[in-house]
Amino acid sequence: MLKQCQEIFQIEYNTKGEALITNNYTLDEGIYILVNKNYEAQEPFIFVKPKKLKQGKEAEKIDRNSEYNMFAEMDYYSKLIEMNKPIDPKKAIHSNNLYSVWVKAENLSNGKLTDQIIDGYFNVLANPQAKYKKSKILSELYQNVEEQVGEVDLDKLEKNREWIKNNIFNYGYQTKGYVKIYFEADIAIYKQEAERYLKVNIFNKPETIIKTKDDIIGAPSNNFGLNDNKVYLRNKTRKCDVPYLITAEEAILQKKFFDYLYNEAVAGNRYIYIDTSKKMIMPTNGILSQDDGKDFNGYLLQVQKGKEELEILDCDILANYSNKVENFKAREIFEDSYTHSGDDGIAVGEYTKLEDIQKLVHRLFFSKFIVYRGDVSSTLKDSVVRESIYMYRKAFEEWFYKGNTIPVSACIDKLSTRLIANSLEQGYFPRARRQFVLADAIKCYLNKESETMADVANKLIGELTQKVSSKSNEVLESDEQYYVAVGQMLYYLQSYSKAGKNMQNFINPVLNSKSDKRIKDILMQLYKRYNYDMYAGSRRFNNLYSMVLGYTPENKVDENFIIYGYLTNNILFTKEKGEQTNE
Repeated sequence: MLKQCQEIFQIEYNTKGEALITNNYTLDEGIYILVNKNYEAQEPFIFVKPKKLKQGKEAEKIDRNSEYNMFAEMDYYSKLIEMNKPIDPKKAIHSNNLYSVWVKAENLSNGKLTDQIIDGYFNVLANPQAKYKKSKILSELYQNVEEQVGEVDLDKLEKNREWIKNNIFNYGYQTKGYVKIYFEADIAIYKQEAERYLKVNIFNKPETIIKTKDDIIGAPSNNFGLNDNKVYLRNKTRKCDVPYLITAEEAILQKKFFDYLYNEAVAGNRYIYIDTSKKMIMPTNGILSQDDGKDFNGYLLQVQKGKEELEILDCDILANYSNKVENFKAREIFEDSYTHSGDDGIAVGEYTKLEDIQKLVHRLFFSKFIVYRGDVSSTLKDSVVRESIYMYRKAFEEWFYKGNTIPVSACIDKLSTRLIANSLEQGYFPRARRQFVLADAIKCYLNKESETMADVANKLIGELTQKVSSKSNEVLESDEQYYVAVGQMLYYLQSYSKAGKNMQNFINPVLNSKSDKRIKDILMQLYKRYNYDMYAGSRRFNNLYSMVLGYTPENKVDENFIIYGYLTNNILFTKEKGEQTNE
């Protein structure tokens, strides 16, 4: 898969060039100094990352003005492949060529950067062959590179060395991030010097490099590790035990691809869609936008910024993925306009975009705290919502970003019951109703049900209303009627509670019940507790309770209809002539 992704990347790279990488490049925090050709330092450019970008949250705009872009290009060509492949033997200087010097700001004042270290850095750059002479293959690689890019400009190198030794410590006032100094030169010169370093160090280890009849191949540095203490990383059944080998050109292309992915991850674009039909890459921090209305076919890479390099967290092949949805409707289940209005409500009607459904899920189910990777914010104090995020976020990620609805279909009943019960326990009755409406819309959409909860519910409440008002003996006719009646009974009995803070947690023991006997026992306990205050002549209550006691369900407990019966308008509060209620 990685090879196919790189092939599409190469198509875009051939069209856009290095701008494909540098246009979204994020600088390290610190102070940037450009020294012109007359060796005069220009006004320092100070870069501080936006707060959200530091925290790895949603991408925040960086002011990419001409000065920023200039430093971004020079910075990209001056970076090391990794800290284990430095030019400076002491690893105090983190750049790779004679036109740039990077040092940690604190090293200017704590004594870790000295004239001897500066000399060591420039001495290696002046005579790279001495650095690589211990390895025959690296020495040969450097000779090939020098033939392509030319010899080192020793006169320029010595002038740069002298300026650094005389001036760099003047920037010791910078206490955070980097101090990065660049000497003015055409960007082609920076690119040339980057190749001098890159083409020799692009492979993982010198011992993995093999010279063939036609080329030199080796194990790449990106997306690959060879640790001598981890023998399982090697294929010991082969003569060459390195898992795979590629040419230097292929390794450089792979590095550029990973640099591109890394820049997108730093910018907050963690979902990289690679379209095999359109031959294009579409990074995003949200659901893929498909303005042309065509389905997506290709690869999805989920990436994040690691401690030192890019991490690919997941990859998948997607077929006919679309952010458009059909027949997703939020219906008016409860006769309550508050459920469907306001910023916190769920509007009745059809939703046609996946991102709109995602916003509802984030807001109503997870209180806007959901993150698909990493830890949930410590500001979320609700332990049930927190646990639910960790338990079910992968299922929703599969739906929203891959179009795979199977995991959500498998968990939506359990999740919605858990969240609604939690809302009721905390006294958030309106939120529980909204969660119920959203859960019903999701279930109907995923299961392609023609008969919705709104249809069933209205019918059940109409039937129960007639039965409780009847002057003759009535019986319940289905499990659905029975469980709605149980929910109605629970809410009615709970209304008699004299607790100072009347939390609506009467429903939780019933939802946790595994048998009908347990449900009836709970109802009896509540009845005994509050019947001293109940009007003995209430025909509605007497009829409903007698029907509940007289019915034995055939199937397992249906939490969905119990919750509906509890949340909907209670039929026992309706007054009839000559009858009293607790209102």
